[in-house]
Order: sequence, then C-alpha cells, then structure tokens
Amino acid sequence: MFTYFLLQGLAGAADSNHNGTVTTGEIFEYLKKNVPQATNGQQNPRAMSGFAPSLPLSTLSRLAHRNAAGR
Repeated sequence: MFTYFLLQGLAGAADSNHNGTVTTGEIFEYLKKNVPQATNGQQNPRAMSGFAPSLPLSTLSRLAHRNAAGR
C-alpha cells in the first residue's frame, strides 16, 4: 500500500497547494494520512531526522496538474 500511495502522491495527489510541484513535506503528509487508513493501522510512515519538507520531488505536467487540482 505504501508504494501505491507514494506513486499516486508523486503523480499529483499529494500536491496540496496545487502549485504543480510535490515536495517531501506534501508527500509525507499524504502518506501519513492515507497509508494507515488503507492498512487499518498496519503501516505507519515515519519521517527521518534531517527531513527537508520543502525539497521538490516531482514536477507535474500541466495536464497532470490540472487533473490533480480537479479532484
């Protein structure tokens, strides 16, 4: 389930501010919310020390950005 939500998040589902870039902070918040729900608490993502929340991980195309914002 973790990998499923990671890929969904990188594809745009985690772009919470809808700016076309998914950051480490956005992906972590997305994973922290969705993975435990989908696994009935069996998986609980954690951040490591030195976590840089503003680091860009994924830049969305205009089409992906538009589709993610329309959810």
